[in-house]
Amino acid sequence: MSDDALKSMLDRKGTSDFVEKHLKELLTALESLVDYGTNLIARSFVSSPRQFKDSYILFVHLQQFVAHLDSVAELMRKGSCLSANLQLRSILENFLILKWIFDANTDNKIEHIFVANLRRRRAWQAIALPGTPEAIRHSIAAARLKTTPSAISSVAKEIAQIDKLLAETPKVAINAEFEKFNKKRGFDPQWYTLCGARSIRHIATSLGRKQDYDYIYGPFSGVSHGGDIWKSIMFRKNKFEVHQIRTVKEIPSLSQLAANYAVEVYRLILTAYRVEELERFNQRYFADWREPFRKKYNFVIAPKFVEI
Repeated sequence: MSDDALKSMLDRKGTSDFVEKHLKELLTALESLVDYGTNLIARSFVSSPRQFKDSYILFVHLQQFVAHLDSVAELMRKGSCLSANLQLRSILENFLILKWIFDANTDNKIEHIFVANLRRRRAWQAIALPGTPEAIRHSIAAARLKTTPSAISSVAKEIAQIDKLLAETPKVAINAEFEKFNKKRGFDPQWYTLCGARSIRHIATSLGRKQDYDYIYGPFSGVSHGGDIWKSIMFRKNKFEVHQIRTVKEIPSLSQLAANYAVEVYRLILTAYRVEELERFNQRYFADWREPFRKKYNFVIAPKFVEI
């Protein structure tokens, strides 16, 4: 009996040492893409009309994309490839939705996102107000809240402000769409379904990116939901083999995938906000980033399992 890590299952130091020795150039390039993205957020906002649409695209969507990219870089440093699958799934979804938003009817899609967020915020805040449908529906959570008259007054004011926003054009019509769906199903739909997209798969297909969905989003979803058996175990006669928690074999391919989506997203943002920088960005891609991600890393990894 031991509370220490089972080294055949989790070798933190051995994995990190291998990555530092053989894959440092690759991960440095990935981190450089993260750095570029952080500056792109600020530069693009300076060049934008600074409306809500721009705030959402840059400080919500792009910033979350860069955050996921940063997570991939950090996880790759540790050899945590399985967890990186979750971040890459988010990166792909982020890319698909952003490309779809820019593709057509951008303002209308942003309004639907805003209304969806306002409704979600209103619903959660209303739990704190005694007697509201939300407080009754979430009675256990409501009972645990330590509210004061001042806090209740503050929440009521915020809800009134949200209601005022939802009464504005075109939000009032969009809110009515959400309300109609909610009355039938008891919950709000994903905002993009009210803009004509049935699912992320439908968005990917409409953009001509169905292969991204089939070969990347789908398999990575299996890992996200704990449903991909073969990512963890292999069955043998009278025993089975359990994969190690940290591995390095997939680091080059996963890093390349993350970099490819980063380049596509950055080009979308540059085209929208700083088109004069596109040529310089492309030059930097070929000078600094292309080679590390296309390079063939010549090391052989013998699969290691824990036999049970």
